[in-house]
Amino acid sequence: MRRPGLWLLPFAALLLALDGQFASAARPHVRSGRSTLSASGAVNAASRSLVIETCGAGCSNVLLTADNFGALGASTVTNNGATYCYGSIGVSPGTSMTGFTAANAEGSLDLGDTIAAKAQTDAHNGYVQLQTMPSSANLTGLDLGGLILGPGVYHFKVDASFNGNLTLDAYHDSSAIFVFQTGTTLVTSANAIVTLVNGAQACNVYFAVGSSATLGANSTILGSVVAYMAITTTHGTNVNGSLIALNAAVTLDTNILTPTGACAAP
Repeated sequence: MRRPGLWLLPFAALLLALDGQFASAARPHVRSGRSTLSASGAVNAASRSLVIETCGAGCSNVLLTADNFGALGASTVTNNGATYCYGSIGVSPGTSMTGFTAANAEGSLDLGDTIAAKAQTDAHNGYVQLQTMPSSANLTGLDLGGLILGPGVYHFKVDASFNGNLTLDAYHDSSAIFVFQTGTTLVTSANAIVTLVNGAQACNVYFAVGSSATLGANSTILGSVVAYMAITTTHGTNVNGSLIALNAAVTLDTNILTPTGACAAP
């Protein structure tokens, strides 16, 4: 004899399947970062960390007009040696620069004018946005040198050291962002290098520094450095991005600066 109610089982299974589909569609978009936190593999607790897309199609315009500047200081910008900037150099609210002429920059020299003031306002707002993004991983105590990191927001409670090569892997997503938040300083060794692979772009890389940044000699930094206080670059360092000091000086020494501007739409 057929038991009453058994004919309802296929219908119930169909309802459960449909409910699962609707629940899946309602979940927010989250992407796996697959970040390798140690070149040796000893520290890989976040090797499958989840990276939330905090800025839609990248944060490529978070600095707005400030990303047209190779160097933007608050009190002054000082240069020693044959520095060249493929963009503008500015200072605001200060009004003076040392060691620069028009021959040092492809763009304009903006000394305390409305252009520099607007860029500083944009940089301040962008800095707040970068520093308040939810972090994907806490790297406090680790050295950035030797790491291979996927897209994400990486936090240091205090200072960050960078000795050697930092590799940023976009996993073939040109809108992937990389944000490094420090509570205090960022210091790189001589010959420190940022390497971008699989579609990563310098216009989507940001170092938001809690106090001051010092970039070691002959380093290659791909990305923008926004420091709450000062930035000092030593001899021979090249930057594909912007160097922005929000409340103090930018000091340069025989450097090549190439501001990225906003990333092109993917």
